Amino acid sequence: MKLLTPINIFNKTVYFVGKNETVLEISQKFKTTPQFIILDNSLKKEPKHGDALIIISRGESFMLTDEYLRTKSKNEIESLKLKNKVDNLFIGQIIIE
Repeated sequence: MKLLTPINIFNKTVYFVGKNETVLEISQKFKTTPQFIILDNSLKKEPKHGDALIIISRGESFMLTDEYLRTKSKNEIESLKLKNKVDNLFIGQIIIE
């Protein structure tokens, strides 16, 4: 019997890593960030084929642009940092809004 992936339970998904898949590719598939996958799974290195990962849905991810950052107040930027569990934001970074 073959186990189908992903398995969604509430806002958490159990996902089994495919052959040659990276955390970045998985994060794009689930519209999350590599940082959250790494934190949620306590990863120290890229997962191997067949490893089970927990993917927690937190909303849509997107890439930061200069234009987007210019529209945000200092408080909004601090809030984004807290939500994304990062110390700094930079252009090209993938975050959750």
